[in-house]
Parts: sequence; C-alpha cells; structure tokens
Amino acid sequence: MSSVIEILILRALALEVQGERAEALTALDRALTLAEPEGYLRLFIDEGAPMLALLREIHMHDILPGYVAHLLAAFAQAGASLHLPAPNASPPGEALTGREIEVLQLLVDGASNREIAQRLVLSVNTVKKHVFNICGKLGVQSRMQAIAKARTLDLLRGAGEKV
Repeated sequence: MSSVIEILILRALALEVQGERAEALTALDRALTLAEPEGYLRLFIDEGAPMLALLREIHMHDILPGYVAHLLAAFAQAGASLHLPAPNASPPGEALTGREIEVLQLLVDGASNREIAQRLVLSVNTVKKHVFNICGKLGVQSRMQAIAKARTLDLLRGAGEKV
C-alpha cells in the first residue's frame, strides 16, 4: 500500500509542477485517504516544501482535517530537516557537472537508474551517486523535486528539455 500512496504523492507533485492544481489536489486527497488509516507521515514529509504547500492548500479545503493537521504538525517538528538552502549558499544548480545534467535529463525522461546506467555506460551505483549529488546540489530530497527545481532554474534548456 505504501507504494500506491507514494505514487499518488509523486503524481500530485508532478501535477502541481505542471500547473494542474485541481488534479494535484485530487491525487493528494486519494493518497491521504489511503494513508490516514495507517498514519503515514514520512512519505509526505520526505517530499519537503512542495508537499507542505499542497498540504496547506488541501487543509483549506477541509479534507481529512484531523490527519492533515497532524501532518502539518509533523512538518513543523521536522522543519529543520527540510534542508532549506543556507543564505550564503551559491545558486542551486550552478555546480552541476555535464554528466549530472545528462543524468538529470534522463530522470526527466522517466528513466530508471538501470536505464540511465545502460544509456550512459555507467554502473547503477555510479548513477545512484550522480542522483544523490544532483539532489544535494539542488537542495532537494527526491527525484521529482530535482526535476521541478531544474525546470524552475532553467537548467535543462540546452539539454533537450521540451518546453
């Protein structure tokens, strides 16, 4: 069940990035409905600030108010671990290498670690390390957040990104 919930969460985040707010909230509503009986927290918190914004929005629509309030409180407690960039940090994405940009583009295309490894003639462990480095340099915690941040920062324009 946690995989289904995670897929719905990622779908909600992807729809939000695409500007499909109503559909994003619908996907999040489904995820919350499935997650509430088991009390899932980490799946939501791990998605960071973009999920926090969606949860605040859904809270205003009075959907599962008790559970959403519990999630918002958990976000408040985890606030320091959301990895917000330091004020003196260099602009995110500035230090991405050419290879990391290639990996990021393949992430955008929906490739798995194994597919990326095959296309770039790398080991799966090397791909995992690149994804880890990309997330760290962009100040995000997931692939979906890295894709959204890269689009926001316009890092993929020269890398074949369809705009």
